[in-house]
Amino acid sequence: TARANRGMCELEAIDDEDDAFLRQIVCRHIAFTNSSHASHLLFKWAQVQKYWVKVMPRDYKRVLQAEAAARKAGRVAEFRELVGVAHG
Repeated sequence: TARANRGMCELEAIDDEDDAFLRQIVCRHIAFTNSSHASHLLFKWAQVQKYWVKVMPRDYKRVLQAEAAARKAGRVAEFRELVGVAHG
């Protein structure tokens, strides 16, 4: 669900897949840097995760949707579909 709609991008709430990815990235950061700030962030994850948003370019989202529709139809999206989707 879009939270904001300005310009070329939309701000969206993160889903479970995004949340898992972000947790993985924070954990890796902690492992590589021993960051106390990142550790605190992970400790308070339930309180801070509501502040995470995904910045999604509109054109890229439309291309992803065209690819998903083609996959659902059992085929690969053609270049002309992707270009057409991305430009209007």
